[in-house]
Amino acid sequence: MIPGAVLYGHGANAFATYPGITRAKKANHLWLPLAAIEGETTRAQHGRARSETEQLHRAINAFAHFLNQSTPDGLISHELRAPAEPVAAAPRQTEHVQLPEQAPGPPPRRVSARAARAVSPSVAQARWREAERQAQLRTPLVDTGLAPEPDPQPAGAPGIPDVVGDVAGDHQEQAAEHAEMSDAQRAQLDRLRLDSEMRAVPRWELRPYGTYSDSNLRAAISGFLDDAEEAEERAAEAVEAFRVLHERMEQEREEGASRGAKWAQDAGAVLDTAVGHLTKAVKEAEALAAAEKQAKGAREILPEVEKRLKASRLSLRLAFTSKKEVKGVHEHVLGEAIAGEDEAKRAKRASEKAKAKAWETVRDSEYAEAFTAGRFAPKELHEIAEKFAEMRAALPQQGHRKDELDENELADLSKTARTQAKKADDARGHAELAAVEQKQRQVIAEKYPELHNAETKGRAAEQQPKPKPKVVRQQPVPAASAALARQAQKGPRQRP
Repeated sequence: MIPGAVLYGHGANAFATYPGITRAKKANHLWLPLAAIEGETTRAQHGRARSETEQLHRAINAFAHFLNQSTPDGLISHELRAPAEPVAAAPRQTEHVQLPEQAPGPPPRRVSARAARAVSPSVAQARWREAERQAQLRTPLVDTGLAPEPDPQPAGAPGIPDVVGDVAGDHQEQAAEHAEMSDAQRAQLDRLRLDSEMRAVPRWELRPYGTYSDSNLRAAISGFLDDAEEAEERAAEAVEAFRVLHERMEQEREEGASRGAKWAQDAGAVLDTAVGHLTKAVKEAEALAAAEKQAKGAREILPEVEKRLKASRLSLRLAFTSKKEVKGVHEHVLGEAIAGEDEAKRAKRASEKAKAKAWETVRDSEYAEAFTAGRFAPKELHEIAEKFAEMRAALPQQGHRKDELDENELADLSKTARTQAKKADDARGHAELAAVEQKQRQVIAEKYPELHNAETKGRAAEQQPKPKPKVVRQQPVPAASAALARQAQKGPRQRP
C-alpha cells in the first residue's frame, strides 16, 4: 500500500476515482477545482462561495453530479454470446454487534457498516449535513419557489463509494445518530442547516423586482394593475367598435352596395341637382343672347324709320307709303327693341341666379371637401360645366377610397384590441412577479430574519444617490506670478 496519495478529480470518472482515493494506506487527498467542475447555472444562481465550508460542499456536490453520469467501459469481442441473466440487487451489507451475555438491557439492534464506522460525533455531524443538503436538492425550499430545482440525475448511474455515499438512503440512520448528539452539536447542526437554506435562496439582485424597495414594490404592483385595467378597457372598446363596423360592412355586402358606393351615389345626386341649375343658367344665357340680338336689330332699323316719319306726305306718296303706315312701323320696331332689352335684362338676371344656385348646391353640401368646391364660382358657364364633369369623374375613385378606409379601420381596430390585450397580460404578469417577490420577502422575513435585514440594507444602499465627482478647476495664474515662476525655473541671474 502507498502511504499517501493525491488525486486531481477534474476529468476522472467514478471508475477512476474509486481506486484513486483508496490506494493509499495513511492518507488520500482529493483536489477539486470548483471553477472547472461547477455548472454555469449553479454559479449564477448561488453566486460566489461565501466561506471555505460552502466552497467544499459545492465542489463535492458538483463532483458527485459529474460522477453519477459515468458509465462502465464496454468489452469488444469477436465472439457473440447470449446476454447473461440479470442479477437481482444484492441486499445491503449489515453487521451485527454482539453484546456480552452478562450485559443487561434491550436486545441488540441491527446497524449498518456505515453506522458502525461512525465512531466520532464530528463524522456523524458531517454526514448529517450532507444528508440535509442532498434532501434540499430534491425538495423545494418553500412553495413560493425560493429554492431551485436540482438537476435531473440519470437513472441507473453508478454511485460514489466512500466519497459522498448513499446519504439519502441512510436518512433514518442519520436521524438516530442526530438523536444521540449533544445540545451544542444539535444547535450547530441546525445553524449549518439554516445557513445552507439561506444560501439556497436566490440573491435579491437576481430576483425579478428584487432591487425594488418595499414601498416601490407596492407602488409597482398597484401601477401594473391600473395599467392592466386601462388596457383591458381600451381592448373592450376596440372589440366593440370592430363588431359594429364588421356587422355594418357585412350588411352592406348582402345589400350589394358598400358605403363607398352609396356615398358616390348620393354625391352624384347632388351633382345632378347642380347640373340642373347650370342647365337653366345656360338656357337663360341663350335667351339673353337672342334678346340682345333682337333689341340690337330693332335699334339699327329705328333711326331709318324715324327719318321717314319726319318726311313730307309727297315724298311718302312717291315711296308708295303713308304717314300712318310709317308711324305703325315705327311703333312696331320700337316695341321690339324695348321688348328685346327687357328680355335681355330678365334673362341675364335668371342666368346669373341659376349659375350661383348651381355652385351653391355643390359648395354648401356635405361633399364640398370631396368636390374641392371653392368659395367663388368660375366666371364662365362652360368653366363650371367642366368643373362639374371633373367632380363626377372622380366619384368612383373616392367611393372606393371610402371602402379602403373602412377596411383599414377594421384592421386597425383588430390590431388595437390585440395590442391592448397583450399589454394587459404583460402588466398582470409583471404584477404577479412583483407579488411573488413580495410574498418571498414575507417568507424570508419570517424564516430568515438575518437574510431579510441584509437584503433590506442592500436595497437601501443601492437606491442611495451616488456622489458626483468634484471637478477642480485650476485658477488662472496672473501675469506677474507667471513671470516670477519662469524666473524661478531659470535660476538667479549672474552679475557680470
